[in-house]
Amino acid sequence: MIAHGIDLHKRFSYFYSVDFESGEVREGRVVNERKAIERHLALMPGDSKAAIEAIRNWYWLVDLLQQKGMEAKLSNPVQTKAIAQAKVKTDKVDAKMLVHLMERDLLPTCWIPDKKTEDLREFLRFRNKLVRLRIQLKNGVWAVLSKQNINPPMRTLWGIEGRRYLKRLKLPQPHSTILAQSLEVIDSLDKQISFWEKKILSESKRTSQVNVLCGAPGIGDLGALTILCESGSMERFGSARKYASYSGLVPTVKASGGRIHYGHLGRQANMVLRWIFIEIAGVAVRCDSYWRNCYNRLKYRKGKSVAKVAIARKIAKMVYHMLKQKMDYSTYKKSYLVR
Repeated sequence: MIAHGIDLHKRFSYFYSVDFESGEVREGRVVNERKAIERHLALMPGDSKAAIEAIRNWYWLVDLLQQKGMEAKLSNPVQTKAIAQAKVKTDKVDAKMLVHLMERDLLPTCWIPDKKTEDLREFLRFRNKLVRLRIQLKNGVWAVLSKQNINPPMRTLWGIEGRRYLKRLKLPQPHSTILAQSLEVIDSLDKQISFWEKKILSESKRTSQVNVLCGAPGIGDLGALTILCESGSMERFGSARKYASYSGLVPTVKASGGRIHYGHLGRQANMVLRWIFIEIAGVAVRCDSYWRNCYNRLKYRKGKSVAKVAIARKIAKMVYHMLKQKMDYSTYKKSYLVR
């Protein structure tokens, strides 16, 4: 068996390759080009596996290695550093460490989705970016009106009456131009978001897992697909709390001398899941009496922001149990919510 430890950078990668049978070692910098990497891999033919640290641009290299029939492992950088932290840190040391951890089966790995799931996940992430951008622009429109002390008579500006109201407004410069440009960009984003939603729904099958999630309050087709593509199999998580932590919905904890301090939400998490669960929580609170009552109790004691995150955390744990135990929402509600 041949093992490759790869310290990946933007323009080059440092390879530390070992043949465990012959003891042969090949190492050095390789330019991040397909032909250069294939030449290096051809120097040590045979059954191979490779470990790569999970940084932003790992996708293309993992795809290349998998196309070559190799087993690719994605190393969790935070956990890898905790296991094997060296005083001297170089590209060679990092690549060599990945090989040794992989050899001893100690390499903390990240989930690598299959190609179809990866593509769908990228579609969903791009659509979600457009949605967040649209939200920012809509909030900017409200800010423009607030600066002019204008209080619209309707609750929402984004229906037919609201848009007519905005077009009739006469504002001084530069606010008039800012408002007109914002509305133009929002209209453009509406069209792009609609395009991606149709594309996503047309290219994804409505699986049993999607049907299960869509039965819960606040979760639609796109929300369910986002959860499934970002989470993978629930067998990866040992408990509902660990899944909620992976979703970035568990606060940091500092405990010392019998004192416990709960801090902000951790940043080392799946931020897409955090965002989608908080969005789902907002919808669930509006459309379901159980979640609304739960939110109101928490809001009275903790405030709106903490209450909303707490509801999102509860929904993440609910999703974990529903997917892992293959139960619908009504069964979950009887088993976990009604006491």
